[in-house]
Amino acid sequence: MFDALFLKLKTLGIEIEPATLKKHSVQGFMSSVYTISSSAGELVLHMLTPKAEQARQRTWEKAAGLYTLLEQQGIPSARVLAVEEEDGVYTSAQEKLPGTSAGVRVRKGMTIVDQWAVPRNLFSDIEKMLAKLHSTHVAGYGWIVADAGSIRGAYKTWEAFLENEINFWLATIRPLDPDITERAERYFFPLSKHPQFTGPASLVHNDMTNPSNILVNEGKITGIVDWEWALAGDPAMEFEFNNQYPLDDYFAARGIKSSEERADFRRRIEFYKPLFLLWGLCVHADDPGGALYQTLRFNLEKTLGQVSRV
Repeated sequence: MFDALFLKLKTLGIEIEPATLKKHSVQGFMSSVYTISSSAGELVLHMLTPKAEQARQRTWEKAAGLYTLLEQQGIPSARVLAVEEEDGVYTSAQEKLPGTSAGVRVRKGMTIVDQWAVPRNLFSDIEKMLAKLHSTHVAGYGWIVADAGSIRGAYKTWEAFLENEINFWLATIRPLDPDITERAERYFFPLSKHPQFTGPASLVHNDMTNPSNILVNEGKITGIVDWEWALAGDPAMEFEFNNQYPLDDYFAARGIKSSEERADFRRRIEFYKPLFLLWGLCVHADDPGGALYQTLRFNLEKTLGQVSRV
């Protein structure tokens, strides 16, 4: 299943030890993850049959493109060594960083739960790491495009990103779920009624409230992984789903001092909560009867009821 990838690694002078291939202890929501020994050390292998949204964004290219920028900013991430495609399945090999996941994200009934396996005092270090990440500015707005060594957002403005993407997600879901689509559309538009982001575009991981994307070793953060949904834009979007960070240390590290600025940041987080769930429905629109789609739909309906009277 990794034959093409192993051949690519061999051309790079990396010899694989096939007998050491085994499933990783932490699996992705949408990909299978393995480890293997090699002449370059232990590697992490990903196998992905992309959903339509992943193919649209070419998510497998992001981590490889972002590595140099993240290294320059002192954000620990894994260097991607090779990416291959065979019969519509994408495989990749990256360096294995030290440490274990800070926890896992799981579905329990109609709820998605983050189970943290580290002391809450580590949240301060995570918030400071996020402040460093969000102080990294990127040209353009929206989904990250890694093109010929450059990193940029796909849109000219943040408003254009929101308007175009929300309309795309609504159009994808409408044939499957007209009722929730109508409610979401009434909530989001016009965009001018919501808190506005006017700052320069920050580099946003877009899934850093998920403990499985944070590696920890001996009480220290050793890696941030899974950059497939990274974007350039409002850093408040980082905290749109299941946020458990108090944010006091984050605000201090970013120099967000006034109570008005902090309140505005939190209002933008509230605005983005339904956005995450709507986008999730779009990602999983290939299986509207599936448990994950239905869980996201239930939570979108619940969240819309909390944030508006639509």
